[in-house]
Amino acid sequence: MKPLLTLCFLFVCLLSYAEYNRGTVFFKDGSLSKGLIKIKTEGGIKFKVNEDAEVVEYDYHSIDGFDTEGKHYKYILVQDKEAPKLLHETLKGSITLYCDEMYNQNFNFPNAATVMASMSTKGNNDASYYYIKVNDDIIRIGMRIKKKHLKIFSSCTSLMDKIESKELKRRNVEGIIAYYNEHCW
Repeated sequence: MKPLLTLCFLFVCLLSYAEYNRGTVFFKDGSLSKGLIKIKTEGGIKFKVNEDAEVVEYDYHSIDGFDTEGKHYKYILVQDKEAPKLLHETLKGSITLYCDEMYNQNFNFPNAATVMASMSTKGNNDASYYYIKVNDDIIRIGMRIKKKHLKIFSSCTSLMDKIESKELKRRNVEGIIAYYNEHCW
């Protein structure tokens, strides 16, 4: 019991000590602001223009997304009647790939649910849920391309051949989307 309490205390300390990172916030009105960003575990971000500035909290009500540490995060409406999810825009092209990172070793979790999921995830950074945007439709892919998703790529015979021959495995979602965007648009 004592080791478990110690581990929980350490986890909470690491989360509360998370640092601000330089980045850019994109507001719904089209404006942007550069400064320091900290992703909140319960959703949204904390933002300040500089180290000495007052902290302002933002969420999907006031911002479209933000860039930090070379990553672009965007609020995406995944299901009607639910709040938009903060997703990492991994690839952009004729098919845009978004990732809901379930486990991140830096403890910067975009969504509150990912914190709980990361506690139960074994292994490394492999637990990511993917969404794709095709013709303004958001489609939940999950952790791999399933048979029902193959019809999206059916117009690209070279990609379908690579998937069927297992040169590109269906768990390699990023590789499949990258190939489609480069060769099949």
